[in-house]
Amino acid sequence: TAPTPAAEPAPAVVRERVRALLVMCAIATFFWVCFQQNGSTLILWARDNTDLTLGGLVQGGLDPAMFGSVNAFFIIVLTPLLLLLFQVLRARGQEPSTPAKLALGMLLVGLSCAVMVAASLCGGDRGRVSALWLVGSYFVVTLGELCLSPVGLSMVTKLAPSKAVALMLGFWYLATAIGNKMAGNVGRFWEVWSHSTFFSVLTLGSLGAAAALALNLKR
Repeated sequence: TAPTPAAEPAPAVVRERVRALLVMCAIATFFWVCFQQNGSTLILWARDNTDLTLGGLVQGGLDPAMFGSVNAFFIIVLTPLLLLLFQVLRARGQEPSTPAKLALGMLLVGLSCAVMVAASLCGGDRGRVSALWLVGSYFVVTLGELCLSPVGLSMVTKLAPSKAVALMLGFWYLATAIGNKMAGNVGRFWEVWSHSTFFSVLTLGSLGAAAALALNLKR
């Protein structure tokens, strides 16, 4: 026999879910504003404010563009480890909820910017510092990406009304596009503000978005 289709939730529940998804999409834009600095200001940081010789270990210095691949490397390495961690937590009944994972992702991206604030204050505002600062920032932001990006897509497909899944996925990708556009607009201040100020603004925006999600976890 054919499986019985799942009953559509009550209209009030559907409206509440759609509102929650729209709020989630709006907050996710802050993630992409920070994350997309990966291909712009962070490469400029690597070029102008990082010891590309790694303390003399690399003759002639690294190509700054190489740092753009650090995120991809960490995705390959960290994805199975994070999945294993969530599997262990699930077996113990301690796995974070989907909204909690989203809030954790926003928190982590804020912390990745905070790493760059510390690097700036330790000498990166005007001179060069160790490349490990940048690698550390990439490590933290990749953890945030793994907590937010795939989980967010999954949440959209689960909560969206059956007849509007494609539409709500469109809103998610629209939020991504807006975040990418805002990332470029924010990048204009790279030459205007000190680096510590630039990354502080990104940190506060991300932590504010994380707090907004955390305050609405029960809802």
